[in-house]
Amino acid sequence: LITTAGDNVDRGGYEYEWKALFNKMTSFQNYLWSAIPGNHEYYHDNQPGYISPEYFNQFFNNPLNGPESKLNSSYYIKYGNALIIMLDVIKKDNNVESNDKTIDKMREISDKLKEAGSSFP
Repeated sequence: LITTAGDNVDRGGYEYEWKALFNKMTSFQNYLWSAIPGNHEYYHDNQPGYISPEYFNQFFNNPLNGPESKLNSSYYIKYGNALIIMLDVIKKDNNVESNDKTIDKMREISDKLKEAGSSFP
C-alpha cells in the first residue's frame, strides 16, 4: 500500500502533469495507491483563483464513503488490520482548515466500525 497526502502534481488543471505522473510512476502500478488532493491538485492553472478537487477526482477512483462534500477526496479503507483514513482538508479559499465536519464524519465511521466488532483503535 502506498499513500500520498497531496501535491501529487503541481497544477491539477494541467492534464500533461497527470499523464507524466502516471507514466513515470510505473512502480506504483504493482500496489494499491491511496491518495488525497493537496492544494496543488486544486489549482486549475498557474493562477490559483480556481480552486476545486474536480481534476483530482477525474484521475482517482477512491471509495465514496466519506463526507458528502468531499466524496472521493476524503475516505477510509480497511487494509489488513489497519484502518486508513484519508482527509482532504483544503477549502475553497486555498487555506488548510480544521474541517470539523470532515473529521467528525470520519470519527463517526471509525466508531461504527468499532461497534461492529472491528479491532481498530
